[in-house]
Amino acid sequence: MGQLERNLYIAEATVKYVESRMTHGASNKPDDVLHSKMKADALARTEHEEAMKNANVFSKGILWMQGPQPKEPGLTTQSAKAQRNAMVIDRSLPIIEQLLAEAAVIEGTGIGNCGEQATVGFGYLYARRDMPKFALALFGTNHEFLVLGVPRMQLIGTFPLGVAPLWPDEAVICDPWYHEWFGVAEGWTRRGRSILARTEGQAPANVKIGVVASVEPQRQENPLYRKEPKNWQYNPLYKGR
Repeated sequence: MGQLERNLYIAEATVKYVESRMTHGASNKPDDVLHSKMKADALARTEHEEAMKNANVFSKGILWMQGPQPKEPGLTTQSAKAQRNAMVIDRSLPIIEQLLAEAAVIEGTGIGNCGEQATVGFGYLYARRDMPKFALALFGTNHEFLVLGVPRMQLIGTFPLGVAPLWPDEAVICDPWYHEWFGVAEGWTRRGRSILARTEGQAPANVKIGVVASVEPQRQENPLYRKEPKNWQYNPLYKGR
């Protein structure tokens, strides 16, 4: 199995793992909201109310662990950032420790939009220990997903959608929210435009990419990337084929 095929396999396993943990789906996807309602109708009313109480899901379907509800919740990196800030997590910790803690909280609720689902995927990849290079990335102004096999510094910038970026051949996009995983060289233009049409309302000629956090071999000596989170236990239910 070549590196590209291996990364595609891991990306598929990541998407399926996140899907298995997001039992209520995403509040900004009508299909997920309907599916969640159907499952809720099958439960006893008291059980569903208790689940919603524990998850702190407010009237508009956005998860908030603490703090006020946003004025305009939805698929935005701004609301995802606000949600992260609202969680009871020590923000003095290194960013990866924060993300792993967030992933555990999000899994406990079973609901999340693109940022939350990408965070759970990041935690899954970190726990696998067999994916040496991956990043949680911002895609445009309203979306977050994972990129496998690309150094952090190559990810940051503005890229035309009409031609694939000059990234390593094994570069793979892993998008749990959109339920997509694909090689960049093969699917960048068509699938990238499809994602942006859904998240931005249109597919622009160029897209800006930023990095929330990344794991790379050359960063392993940096305590920011090497230190194990305190009291962190991760037990993936989905382990691939």
